[in-house]
Amino acid sequence: MEISQRPGCYVWNPLPQTDETVTWTGGCDGGFAHGTGTLTWAVSGSEQQTEIGRFTAGRRNGHWVVREANGDSVEGPIVNGKWNGRWVLRRADGSVEEHLYADGEHVRRVR
Repeated sequence: MEISQRPGCYVWNPLPQTDETVTWTGGCDGGFAHGTGTLTWAVSGSEQQTEIGRFTAGRRNGHWVVREANGDSVEGPIVNGKWNGRWVLRRADGSVEEHLYADGEHVRRVR
Protein backbone atom coordinates (compact mmCIF):
# COMPACT_ATOMS: atom_id res chain seq x y z
CA MET A 1 0.00 0.00 0.00
CA GLU A 2 1.35 3.41 -0.92
CA ILE A 3 2.12 5.73 2.00
CA SER A 4 -0.13 8.81 1.77
CA GLN A 5 2.47 11.54 2.26
CA ARG A 6 5.30 9.65 0.47
CA PRO A 7 4.31 8.80 -3.11
CA GLY A 8 6.32 5.87 -4.41
CA CYS A 9 6.97 4.46 -0.92
CA TYR A 10 5.05 1.37 0.19
CA VAL A 11 4.24 -0.81 3.21
CA TRP A 12 2.63 -4.26 3.24
CA ASN A 13 -1.09 -4.24 4.10
CA PRO A 14 -2.38 -7.78 4.68
CA LEU A 15 -6.01 -6.65 5.28
CA PRO A 16 -6.78 -3.64 3.06
CA GLN A 17 -10.04 -1.80 3.72
CA THR A 18 -12.06 0.58 1.59
CA ASP A 19 -10.99 4.23 2.14
CA GLU A 20 -7.93 3.14 4.16
CA THR A 21 -4.80 5.31 4.26
CA VAL A 22 -1.43 4.98 5.97
CA THR A 23 1.24 7.51 6.96
CA TRP A 24 4.85 6.81 7.99
CA THR A 25 7.23 9.04 9.94
CA GLY A 26 10.39 7.08 9.11
CA GLY A 27 12.44 6.92 5.96
CA CYS A 28 11.97 5.24 2.62
CA ASP A 29 14.57 3.20 0.75
CA GLY A 30 14.12 1.48 -2.60
CA GLY A 31 10.39 2.20 -2.62
CA PHE A 32 9.69 0.72 0.84
CA ALA A 33 9.39 2.07 4.38
CA HIS A 34 12.79 1.89 6.07
CA GLY A 35 14.22 2.71 9.48
CA THR A 36 12.44 3.55 12.73
CA GLY A 37 9.15 5.41 12.79
CA THR A 38 5.41 5.34 13.32
CA LEU A 39 2.79 3.94 10.95
CA THR A 40 -0.68 5.42 11.37
CA TRP A 41 -3.58 3.58 9.77
CA ALA A 42 -6.87 5.42 9.15
CA VAL A 43 -10.18 4.54 7.52
CA SER A 44 -12.27 7.36 6.07
CA GLY A 45 -10.00 9.82 7.91
CA SER A 46 -10.55 8.23 11.34
CA GLU A 47 -7.38 6.91 13.02
CA GLN A 48 -7.67 3.17 13.69
CA GLN A 49 -4.19 2.05 14.73
CA THR A 50 -0.61 3.21 15.25
CA GLU A 51 2.43 0.98 15.01
CA ILE A 52 5.85 2.01 16.30
CA GLY A 53 8.92 0.09 15.17
CA ARG A 54 11.56 -0.47 12.52
CA PHE A 55 11.47 -1.51 8.89
CA THR A 56 14.43 -3.15 7.16
CA ALA A 57 14.18 -3.56 3.38
CA GLY A 58 10.40 -3.12 3.53
CA ARG A 59 9.80 -5.67 6.33
CA ARG A 60 9.03 -5.12 9.98
CA ASN A 61 11.97 -6.19 12.17
CA GLY A 62 12.72 -5.78 15.87
CA HIS A 63 10.46 -4.67 18.72
CA TRP A 64 7.06 -3.28 17.71
CA VAL A 65 4.26 -1.60 19.67
CA VAL A 66 0.75 -1.54 18.18
CA ARG A 67 -1.92 0.73 19.67
CA GLU A 68 -5.58 0.39 18.73
CA ALA A 69 -8.05 3.28 18.74
CA ASN A 70 -10.02 1.49 21.51
CA GLY A 71 -7.05 1.78 23.92
CA ASP A 72 -5.74 -1.78 23.59
CA SER A 73 -2.05 -2.26 22.81
CA VAL A 74 0.19 -5.20 21.95
CA GLU A 75 3.96 -5.36 21.75
CA GLY A 76 6.66 -7.84 20.93
CA PRO A 77 9.36 -8.93 18.48
CA ILE A 78 9.02 -9.26 14.73
CA VAL A 79 11.53 -11.09 12.52
CA ASN A 80 11.31 -10.61 8.74
CA GLY A 81 7.73 -9.38 8.99
CA LYS A 82 6.47 -12.21 11.22
CA TRP A 83 5.63 -12.21 14.92
CA ASN A 84 8.19 -14.27 16.86
CA GLY A 85 8.56 -14.73 20.60
CA ARG A 86 6.55 -13.34 23.49
CA TRP A 87 3.86 -10.75 22.76
CA VAL A 88 2.07 -8.84 25.51
CA LEU A 89 -1.51 -7.63 25.05
CA ARG A 90 -2.65 -4.83 27.34
CA ARG A 91 -6.35 -4.14 27.14
CA ALA A 92 -7.90 -0.76 27.86
CA ASP A 93 -9.68 -2.35 30.86
CA GLY A 94 -6.29 -3.07 32.48
CA SER A 95 -6.17 -6.82 31.79
CA VAL A 96 -2.95 -8.31 30.43
CA GLU A 97 -2.30 -11.43 28.34
CA GLU A 98 0.93 -12.93 27.06
CA HIS A 99 1.18 -15.11 23.96
CA LEU A 100 3.99 -16.96 22.20
CA TYR A 101 4.41 -16.82 18.42
CA ALA A 102 6.77 -18.69 16.11
CA ASP A 103 7.29 -17.64 12.49
CA GLY A 104 4.03 -15.67 12.53
CA GLU A 105 1.92 -18.46 14.01
CA HIS A 106 0.30 -18.38 17.44
CA VAL A 107 1.83 -21.15 19.60
CA ARG A 108 0.04 -20.72 22.90
CA ARG A 109 -1.19 -18.30 25.53
CA VAL A 110 1.35 -17.91 28.34
CA ARG A 111 -0.90 -16.10 30.80
